[in-house]
Amino acid sequence: MQEKRNCSITSFRLSFCDLAGSERWAKTDGYVERLKEAGKINTSLLTLGKCIETLRHNQQHPDNVRVVPYRDSRLTRLFQSFLMGYGRACMIVNVNKCSSVFDENFSVMKFTAIAVE
Repeated sequence: MQEKRNCSITSFRLSFCDLAGSERWAKTDGYVERLKEAGKINTSLLTLGKCIETLRHNQQHPDNVRVVPYRDSRLTRLFQSFLMGYGRACMIVNVNKCSSVFDENFSVMKFTAIAVE
């Protein structure tokens, strides 16, 4: 006689995105490829910030819901399910302790404050 077993399958998706290289345009040493990459990274970060702000607005004002601009970058399309609450998200932020990059660190910390608020 065959015994029936209850089987459950658990699946998960792990996504990483390295946004290193979003340095200032002046520090790209004139390399066109680096300039393009830095521009795309900065655009993706700007869009991610907009998505987070819109989601926060929608939570605080359920009667005035706005469309979340997930389609505006590949980064936000990749993390759309996480941003919608279907999973967990973790952000690792690195800053440089040198005072010469204070402006960049300040921008990173402002973005982080928006994301974790």
